[in-house]
Amino acid sequence: MAARKRPASEGASTCSKKDCNGIIHDEDARVEVAVSLRGEPAHADSRITWQDGAPMAFHRSCWDSLLQKRASLPRDDLQRLQLAAATAEYFDSAQELRQKAQEAASLLRQSSRAICFTGAGLSTAAGLGDYRGKRGKWTLEGQGVSEAYTTVYEELRPTFGHEAVAKLVEMGKIRYVISQNADGLHHLSGIPYTKLSDVHGSAFTEYCPSCGKRYVRQEYAPEDRAEDFFAGRLPGPMPSHIKVCRGCGSNHWTGRSCEDCGQPLHDTVISFGDGLEECVLRPAFEHAAEADACLSLGSTMSIGPSNQVVLIQKGPLIVCVRQEGCAHTEIAMSFYTISWWTCWAKNMLNGRLPWIRRRRPTMRSGLLLVKSVGTFL
Repeated sequence: MAARKRPASEGASTCSKKDCNGIIHDEDARVEVAVSLRGEPAHADSRITWQDGAPMAFHRSCWDSLLQKRASLPRDDLQRLQLAAATAEYFDSAQELRQKAQEAASLLRQSSRAICFTGAGLSTAAGLGDYRGKRGKWTLEGQGVSEAYTTVYEELRPTFGHEAVAKLVEMGKIRYVISQNADGLHHLSGIPYTKLSDVHGSAFTEYCPSCGKRYVRQEYAPEDRAEDFFAGRLPGPMPSHIKVCRGCGSNHWTGRSCEDCGQPLHDTVISFGDGLEECVLRPAFEHAAEADACLSLGSTMSIGPSNQVVLIQKGPLIVCVRQEGCAHTEIAMSFYTISWWTCWAKNMLNGRLPWIRRRRPTMRSGLLLVKSVGTFL
């Protein structure tokens, strides 16, 4: 008897390998890419259904087959496949996720001093862009595509991934969190700064270089008008507090003053060319040196020096990221999707998952005063 075909689910797509052209279901292992064809049509002998700039999907087996047999592909297909491979995002099948989730939960249960390292991929579900992948900032720049930056940071809310990390910290399953994200979502999810290092700063934190006092704000702290003044896009005299940073070429002064000493305040967001704050980096390395396991979420672990925490720790490294080719090879387990949290957290939390009502809590002196937590079965 012929196998019954599964009906296409709402989020299903079609495989772009022409001799397959089959339905890719949500629970299937797949690869998603995007490539700019710059208006050039595909040749008649092409073995791939190319989409100009639009997302394309392949069964994982079809994608692997194309890579293995790329020497036999038409020249145009080969060139485009190489470009597409640089944008590839990988997704495990539902069956693989369940198995890996159980194994990852077992590894972390056996640890007593686990740390968590997070990157931009954890916050894409919150509405923030990442750098790699099919719609990553660096991918689009390489294709000559420029997208307007429209993020309103005050409207961002923690994702389920952030909430799961916060719950694991609360339960003592994760001792410390080291994040390369400057969105402030880990702190908003309830993780105190005694258990969190925002190594690339936070858009909601500013500090006084004179006396060292730090302020956690409810509003976005950096002075974004500086870039427009530097580029001549804003008329009128430039505010006196805006100054060019020798390290990154941008501005870090916020225009506000310290409540204690009255000196100008400085934002904490790190740009390329800036040095990392020692008071934030030191506890991250100290906890990493004592760690017996590391959970890395949404990062290829390629940006230093903070990425060194995954090497300093002495236990298994569990990686959850959509890209292949992570900077570190000593990996105990890899997940190819962030959504594995739903499956894995059930194993860690005995089937009870946290959730947050999507409103920004009242914040004062860096402490969360109100936080609504429920149970998601």
